[in-house]
Amino acid sequence: MICPWQPDTRGRLARGGNRAPVSAMVHERAVRESARHTEGCALIWRRMDLHARVLNGHEVLDLCWQRLDPHAAAAGELPPSSRSPEVLGGPVAGESATDAAGRARALRAAVCTADIGLRDPATIRVGGCVELVSYCRSHRS
Repeated sequence: MICPWQPDTRGRLARGGNRAPVSAMVHERAVRESARHTEGCALIWRRMDLHARVLNGHEVLDLCWQRLDPHAAAAGELPPSSRSPEVLGGPVAGESATDAAGRARALRAAVCTADIGLRDPATIRVGGCVELVSYCRSHRS
């Protein structure tokens, strides 16, 4: 199960909708809040007797790629952690929105190597595979 966390960005948008560079203090606070969110999710799963562990960047990258291009993974193609390890860099305090967007594009290109179809809200078509979609309420910690 993946429980994504997103920082509170209210009040951080610059004029024109462009994000201002992230300061070191804001970045460090986001790292702490993300760790609290992760521990909160793990605690909930432990209470349900479910094993939970935090995946490292390589594991998340390769797992997402396996789900988003199952044919390439089954064919034995190299996973993105081996062919594009540079995309694993995290947010950089003070980086510009342009640089952050470039990192996001490189990550997307490494993970999303198959066509994705979203025509039917109940399914997602990934390459030649069809995934059933289940919507869940987001967890707030």
